[in-house]
Amino acid sequence: MRILITQAPFNLNWVEFSLPTAVSEQADNYYTDLEIFPNPCQDVFNIQAEFTQKQNVSLEIVNLTGEIIHAKKLTNESDISRAMDLGDEPDGIYFVILRLEDGSSLSNKLVKISR
Repeated sequence: MRILITQAPFNLNWVEFSLPTAVSEQADNYYTDLEIFPNPCQDVFNIQAEFTQKQNVSLEIVNLTGEIIHAKKLTNESDISRAMDLGDEPDGIYFVILRLEDGSSLSNKLVKISR
């Protein structure tokens, strides 16, 4: 841990840390279930999600460098059930991100492996 003090007064006798709330806890009011399978996958994987109310959703698949390799806007969805193909992408770790209209997001890690 490194602390940079830029202005006095300061008190190093008390330091308080708080852990961030998990994304799934923040979005509990808007979704009931999110599944990605099979994981790890070879080429094709399935996304299933259910929402408590219809809403606009953005679906993104992002690689480890942060590059968005797939993006799709879904409107007025109460559930998602899609098969996605990563056949043209190299083996590795990807993140499947659902961005909800309230600004929250859900993400799961996906591993793509060779046959």
